[in-house]
This record gives sequence, C-alpha cells and structure tokens, in this order.
Amino acid sequence: MMKWYSPFLIFALLLWSCKNSTKPNYNTTKNGIVVADLIDKGNDIKLSAKERFAAFDKADTFAKGNTVLENLVANNRLYVVISAFPDSMAKATPAFKKIEADTSDNPYKAYYQSAMASYFMQQQQVDSAFQLYIKAKDQAILHNDSLNAGYCLIRTAELWQTYNDYHQSESDAIAALKLLKHQKNNEYLAEVYNILGISYTFLKDFPKAITAYNKAASFATTDLQKQILKNNIGSVYAMNGNFDKAISVFKGLLASKVIMVDQSSKARVLDNLGYALFKKDFGGLDEMQYALKIRESLNEKNEIASSALHLHDYYYHHGDVSLAMVYARRALVEATAVNATDDRLTAMKYIAELSFGAEEKNISARHRQLTDSIGEVRIRMTNNFAEDKYNYQLATDYAATMKKNAALEVKNKMIILYCGIGAIVLVVIFFLYKTKKEKQLSTYKTETRIAKRIHDELANDVFYTMSFAEKEDLSSSENRETLLNNLDNIYYRTRDISRDLNTIDTGVEFPERLRELMSGFHGIHTNVIAIGLDAVQWEKVSTAKKIATYRVIQEWLTNMKKHSNAGMVVLNYKIQKNKLVVTYSDDGVGLASESIAAKKMIPDTENRIKEVNGKYTFETSEKGLKVSLSIPL
Repeated sequence: MMKWYSPFLIFALLLWSCKNSTKPNYNTTKNGIVVADLIDKGNDIKLSAKERFAAFDKADTFAKGNTVLENLVANNRLYVVISAFPDSMAKATPAFKKIEADTSDNPYKAYYQSAMASYFMQQQQVDSAFQLYIKAKDQAILHNDSLNAGYCLIRTAELWQTYNDYHQSESDAIAALKLLKHQKNNEYLAEVYNILGISYTFLKDFPKAITAYNKAASFATTDLQKQILKNNIGSVYAMNGNFDKAISVFKGLLASKVIMVDQSSKARVLDNLGYALFKKDFGGLDEMQYALKIRESLNEKNEIASSALHLHDYYYHHGDVSLAMVYARRALVEATAVNATDDRLTAMKYIAELSFGAEEKNISARHRQLTDSIGEVRIRMTNNFAEDKYNYQLATDYAATMKKNAALEVKNKMIILYCGIGAIVLVVIFFLYKTKKEKQLSTYKTETRIAKRIHDELANDVFYTMSFAEKEDLSSSENRETLLNNLDNIYYRTRDISRDLNTIDTGVEFPERLRELMSGFHGIHTNVIAIGLDAVQWEKVSTAKKIATYRVIQEWLTNMKKHSNAGMVVLNYKIQKNKLVVTYSDDGVGLASESIAAKKMIPDTENRIKEVNGKYTFETSEKGLKVSLSIPL
C-alpha cells in the first residue's frame, strides 16, 4: 500500500513576505542600530547563503545580553533558513532554542515548531518531532490557525501508524478533518483521507477504507495521486478476497498514461495485479516477474523485497521449493538492507519453513529475537508518545478555553435526557414485542421491572422539570441551578436503568472495547490517553472483574465529560503484585465531596469494586482529579 506525503514545508510563511515593509521598533542604542543593519543584510536575497549567515552570526555578537535583540535575530535567522535554505536546518537549531525559551506571544512560533519537527523527522529523532508537532498544534489553535494545526495532526496521525496504533491515528486524523473542513486545502484533505484509508484497512474495516480512499481521490491535486489512491482501493478489494474487483481496478490502472510513465507506480500495479491473479487462480507469474525487473532497474530495495515475497508464495504453492527458497532469501537480503522489519520477519518465517536442521534453528532463533525486539520497541515508543502528549498538555491551561454558556448546557442536557429516555423506551418496546409467551419468566420480570422504573422514577420528574422550564424565569441563576440539579438527578437514574440492558464483550476483544469506550470521550478539546493497556494480560482477569473495570472507567469518563472540564485524561493500566491496577487522572476542576456528581459517583464506584473484592482511592484538588482501583487477580 502506497503512502504519499506533502513537500517538506507547506505552510503560510509567506505572511512574512511583507516583513521589510514594517520595520520593528529596534533598540535605539548603537548596538540596536548595528543589529538592525545586519538583520537587513541577512534578509538580502541577493547575497549568498554564506554571506547571509555570516551577517546573522555577527548580529548575534552585537545582540548578546539584550533579550529583545537576541530574539529578533533568532526569528529572522530561522525564517531565512526555513524559507530559503531548508537543507540547512541544522544551522537553525540554536535560533530555535531561543524562540522556544521566549515566553512572549509569538504568532509564528507554531510555524517554526512544525518546521523543526519535520527536520527532526528527517534526522530520525521521532520523539522530538512528536513533541514539537503537539506544541505546534496547540500554538496554532491558540492563534486561530486551523490550517497549521490540521497539518500537525496529519503528521502525528502518520507517526501513530508507524507504531501500529491505528485507533489513535484515526482519532488524530478525524481531529485534523474538523480543523480543515472549512480551509478548502485539497492537498491536506486528500492526505487526511488517505491516512484514514490506511488505518481502516489495517483495522479490517474495508468498506470504510474504500470510502476514505474515494474521498481522498476527490481531493487529490494530481492525476498520479488519483491513480495511486485507485491502486490502494484495488489492494483493499484484494485483502478482502474480492479478487475480481481488484483485478479490474489494476488492469484499468495499467491503461493509464500516468501510471505507465511513472515506472515505480507501474511496477507496483503490476505486482499487485500478478498477486491478485495468483490468489484467484494461481497465475500472475509474468506480471510479478516484470514488476521485479522494473524495481531492480530502479534499485528499489524495499519494493524488491515485496516482489520477492510474492514470488516465493507463487513458487511455494506450485511445489518448486528450490525457487521459493531463492526468493525468500532474496527478500531477506533486500529487507535487511533497508531495515524493513515486517518484510524481514516474513522472509525469516518462510526460510525457516523451507530449511532443515541447524539452518532452521538459526533462522527460527533470529526470527524470535527480531519479533521480541520489534514488539518491545513499538510498545515503548507508543507509551513514550502518549506520555509526551500528556506531559506537555498537562502543563498548559488548555482546559480554561472550554467554558460553556449556561443556557447551552441546559439545552444540551435536555437533548441528552430526551434521547436517553427515548432510547430506553425503544429498547424496552423492542424486547417486549420480541418476547414470546414461552420465554423464561426471568426475562419478562426484567422487562417489567425496567418499564416500571421508567414510569415510577422518571415520568413524573420529567413532567415536573418540563413544566418548571416553561413556567419559571431561567434568566435567574437560582432557577437555572434548580433546573440543572433536577436534570442531573434524572440523568443519573436514566443512566442506571440503561446499564441494565448493556452487554460487554469480555473475550479477546475486551482491550478493543476499552479503546472504543475511551475514544468516545476523545475530541478536539479533550485528549483521552491509555498507557499500558496492551501490556496487561487480560486473559488472567475474570469476566466479573473485567465488567467491573469497564463500568468503573465508564463512570469516571462520564463524570469527566459532565463536570470536570478536563483537557487531558490519562488512564494507566498495569499488573502489580498480582493485582490489576487502573489509575485515572485529569487536569479538570476537581470534584468537591459535597457535589451531586461526587455523591453519586463515589458510592457507585465503591460498590462495584467491593463486589470483586477490590479497593478504591480518591484524590481531588483544584488541579484535577486522581482515582484508582486495585483488583486482585
């Protein structure tokens, strides 16, 4: 599957094209005048790069000790490097550090941060790049620059895919779409939908993947991009076993002049077509061999490895073990040369299957060692990304931007209330109609109990609340508070009833269900991050304890959404001393013990945990909320 990228820097630094038309208020001392002249020289496009950088170096000497002048030189140096000499980003690192340390409001800081992040990516400094993309995104949002914020989220979405976290990649890509939907930047939109297509493909959601790729094609800015996206769609059809459609797509692409001219793309389509023909009726040899020949002429080692693996499959199926081994070995050599770890693992597996004796043991041992090493690196990097994101955003006052209008809050709660009651009534009616006389008496009693609770506990209160809202003056803070309290009370009881009907998958998909629960509370203004979720051996946790854990986390997140105004939420999972320990923390407003939310949440949580012999701790302050549960395995 093909990924394609934007140029190194595609953002609006042209805003500074007018920088010489409005001179800054330089320090009027002698040094200030000298620095101003040297800055002008550094910005002179008629001079050579060496002369321009020498001017900035000299300006630094005269500016030393004056913070305003030092930052002025740093801003201009960094601008010149980014706009005119992107291959010399190493020269901009000292200037960038000055700008990062400067706490004054700098509307261009986000551009500098995203530029340096791209530079760090080129240098394989992934952690540093990730941190800067997050900082740049928040800086851009602070200055209402949704285009650059969207660009940074595109890059983080790609980084999550690098470490196989396709759920988090999807989350960042969707957040980018929300920022870019009014920007009319087709290049970015095409890239976002392409990223979503890749994520949905690896998550096995093939219909969504095809929809995303089609959307990407509608925004693609070149014919080659459109053809590459069609190739991706063909690959999805093939992965889903629809080989006839895949073959039709690939053959159509080979009739495209754009594909036939671009030899790399031509080889990719030929290889995909040959492999689809092989999977359908064991043919496709000519196409795969032709693709390999083109790739060899282009010296595309990574693609050569892919071709070699496909040819191994072909010859292995046709019983030619000798040629199958030749291509498996070829794939291992080429994949090792470019450090393509997934292809290396596949090649090692094939060689081990075809080997005997000492060679088989040696290859098998190398395969296990590489698998363990890759797994450890990916888990460590994923956790590092999550912690980097949390540590930076926790230090900001991001939650302060999320104040809500009281009237809007009332309206939203009313909508949620009516939808919740309506959903419960519909579910009850559905089960009542579906229930036959011969069904067990327990099922009938459950439905009757739920219907009775809706009537006895909610109907009168809903009617009273509606009447109160219609008759009373809601501009009065006292009346609004009364209405909100009534709605809170109804909401909690409605939620309790709805939980009686919920089921939870506690099998091998349980970690995915937890991710889905957390992603439901993740948004542009609220980041929900899981640390250590995949490291927990969930098969050792009983069904009852999984259900209790799920419900408690659901209680925490629901409380956060309603009351805390948190911008960052972290859930840390681990096994410690034969106990499952889950710690929740956020940077919200805390939870006063006398509040309605506390009076409801704390007893509910404690009761659930006591049922599975667990323990529960609760800490709150103005800086946020921290709760944890500990359940013996």
